[in-house]
Amino acid sequence: MSNFSEIVELGDGVFRCKDVLPKTTFFYYVKIGSHVPSGDDLLIVSENRIDDEFADSIFLSLRLEYEVSGLELRPIPANRYKFPLVIVAPANYHTYFKGRLDEKRGRLTLCMPIYRCEFSGTESVDVFFSLRREIVPTLDWARDIHPKIELRFDNSKTRSGTGNGYVFAKLATVMREIDNLNGVSNGFVEVKNYAGQVVEILSPEKGKYYLIRDRKDEDRELVDRSALQGMIWTFLTTE
Repeated sequence: MSNFSEIVELGDGVFRCKDVLPKTTFFYYVKIGSHVPSGDDLLIVSENRIDDEFADSIFLSLRLEYEVSGLELRPIPANRYKFPLVIVAPANYHTYFKGRLDEKRGRLTLCMPIYRCEFSGTESVDVFFSLRREIVPTLDWARDIHPKIELRFDNSKTRSGTGNGYVFAKLATVMREIDNLNGVSNGFVEVKNYAGQVVEILSPEKGKYYLIRDRKDEDRELVDRSALQGMIWTFLTTE
């Protein structure tokens, strides 16, 4: 731990230290593996926020009995941030302490508090990195919900689209493409949520939008544009 500044011992094998950058301070909470049943070192990271009590509650709730080899979702106690879960990620899913503790980070398990809709828990290493970089500000414990959104669309009017695959997107991007779709008879917008469920939006006539759930075209709903954003948000965030 000599590679870090202002190391504070918090008890029960937990230490807090930090990295100070010009505009950001990263706080690291580490629980040493000798105090964890699995032997893994546990890491929690926050940006610009010290909350020893919250970090300790996460560590206390995690009874890791075995070495983590992939992503896992674990419940955590009720807390002021309203996070219901922590996502547990082994060392190959993150880069913390690379270049400083390379020989010791092989069992460094990252523990991030999340909202359920932000991660599926089945992401590959590359997808996990992409979501953290592009969609979910995982180090901000005071953040609003940032749901995992996968977008697929095709629009002949704007001559744009995603082809056969989905791309990660934010809600504002989804709504922009829905507005661009207005009255485009041979276009569509598809939105996939964290659970892999899909809704499709069509707009064959100007000012009319149809919502199709689970690819059941016969059950399409005619919806008002004013209600559409709320319906999509509910679809993205509801368990």
